Amino acid sequence: IPPSDADSLDYHLGAPIEILKNNRFLPRYDWLHYQLIGIGDFFNLFSLSLYSLNLPQLNNFFVLILLSLIFLNYCNTNNFNNVKFFILFIFSTPLILWLITSSKPQFFQTFLIFLSTYLVANNQINKKTIFVIIAFLAYAVVSKISFLIVAFYVYLLLFYISFKRKFFLSFVISSITILILLVLPFYLVNFIYYGDPLPPMFESFKSSPSEVKLMMQESIKTDTATFFTRESYSFWATPFLISIPVSLTNFTVYVGPTYFFGFMISIYILFISAKLRKVNFFDLVLIGLIISEYLFLVTLPNLQPRYFLAGYFVSFLLVAKYLSNYYLRSLYIILNSTIMIMVIGAAILSIYLYFPANFSKERLDKYYSFTAQNYDEIKWIEKKIGNDNLQIDNNIVLSQSTRSHALINYNFVSRQSFFSKLDSKSMFDFLEENNIDYLVFEYPLSQNYYQEILERCASKTFGIQRNKFKHAKRNPINSKNRRQYEILLIKNECKS
Repeated sequence: IPPSDADSLDYHLGAPIEILKNNRFLPRYDWLHYQLIGIGDFFNLFSLSLYSLNLPQLNNFFVLILLSLIFLNYCNTNNFNNVKFFILFIFSTPLILWLITSSKPQFFQTFLIFLSTYLVANNQINKKTIFVIIAFLAYAVVSKISFLIVAFYVYLLLFYISFKRKFFLSFVISSITILILLVLPFYLVNFIYYGDPLPPMFESFKSSPSEVKLMMQESIKTDTATFFTRESYSFWATPFLISIPVSLTNFTVYVGPTYFFGFMISIYILFISAKLRKVNFFDLVLIGLIISEYLFLVTLPNLQPRYFLAGYFVSFLLVAKYLSNYYLRSLYIILNSTIMIMVIGAAILSIYLYFPANFSKERLDKYYSFTAQNYDEIKWIEKKIGNDNLQIDNNIVLSQSTRSHALINYNFVSRQSFFSKLDSKSMFDFLEENNIDYLVFEYPLSQNYYQEILERCASKTFGIQRNKFKHAKRNPINSKNRRQYEILLIKNECKS
């Protein structure tokens, strides 16, 4: 299924498309989400260079198969008769429906974190494997900084094991090599162009911070991506809240019941181990990841269930090993079976509705019209610019809500750089300095001084073009709640 989620169409695909257009990487100071790209997004660049939108999704599907083989091997090796548990585990994760069809660099990177943890827990770390494991961890972190804590936890285990088993020199050499070849170059490029290795994370520490970037920083901190904003009690309830779907409208954000059971088993094992003063190394490694991930992520104001995916994978190993109580097993099977039916039903419905989009432009247009934010708006603007007999590469300022940069064929100036201006004078200056040809406003106008821009800058021959559109909805169950919005398109005559 072609990717249509907001982040994919904004910068996970939009940034690679921009790089291909320019035949090289160029910084974008107006497009703040462009500055968020990680090294994992260069796999999307590779995919697009092969004229494929679906290579990342195929990779995610391949990773799911590898994950399944690891879990089945784990059950067979330990004589756990838990194939039924495995089937329930794989198909009772609503989150996978979203991540497998997304271009977001998360599913593969989470698998690398899990695989590294699994190898450490199974004592398969030596001079030959330690370089690969550190490379896995570094790649995950440079792809998405949200992996930092779990990756650092595994890295500390590698530090301890290499020191104890007397191959610490290999650990140091591997770490320095990967730091020089993989980590530093990426962050150094960001620092050179944006003055921040992780824009906009360190913007507030600058002597003259950008107000727009500070707003972006705050937006990232509080963005829960359709997951509800938590209350103070949720610190303790989070393992349950992220596991059990309570709404069909955001069904695909939940990790599934296995995480809740794995978390509770972890607490139980820690309690018993404290009394007996003895714990299995394999269990300790897995529990350490779940607990360290939880203690860090639960404090974040932008907590989202997908951040707990590594803990979810690890939870299955504990559930398969320890969930022996008849009543708890029955509860686990009932919960997972219910959600599995919903997941399979949602998958079948999505394939029926959306898979044909791969086979014709007409079907792809229809698919994007329904699922991709601003798609109809972008196509309408292209048509209007074409009717104006001007080149499609003229600069245009997008409306306040336009994010699907990957679908845009004309040159654009991202919305934050213009609509963050707090008065008409600074807007006029911006239009003159940046040679803007067209402007797009949402209507009704959210600021009084936007009206002054319309009156002074709108071309009389082109006029004020106006149209209504519906917000996209990727969830077919939620299709009836597509809100309408209206935009104004003008040709700008306030140019230098």
